[in-house]
Amino acid sequence: MDPARTPLGQMLLEEITPVVMVLSTPSVEETCLKNGFSFLQMLTPFCSFNNIDVPVRTASDQPYRIHKFKLRLFYGSNVRKPDLKVAEEQLMQVITDSGEKVFSELCSD
Repeated sequence: MDPARTPLGQMLLEEITPVVMVLSTPSVEETCLKNGFSFLQMLTPFCSFNNIDVPVRTASDQPYRIHKFKLRLFYGSNVRKPDLKVAEEQLMQVITDSGEKVFSELCSD
């Protein structure tokens, strides 16, 4: 099943994916802006990997295969430690929404 089709999968792909800090020089930014894009915008299309099949191991040493992977790019000046309380609230909302959807589907069956 495609992880992007579930609320939890979407959140994992959009919010809990690895973050890469991008550092660029002013001349690189200036050159990229001549084309109407920032350096970060030019790198973004190369950050989504679909239809891959990579074996990994979970923290409990269980085998798992990754079929979709995404990186998030941020300028070094924008990288900061996330607020744990906000992250927990977002996770709880996704879990609640997902549970309500499954419950409503079970009731309709």
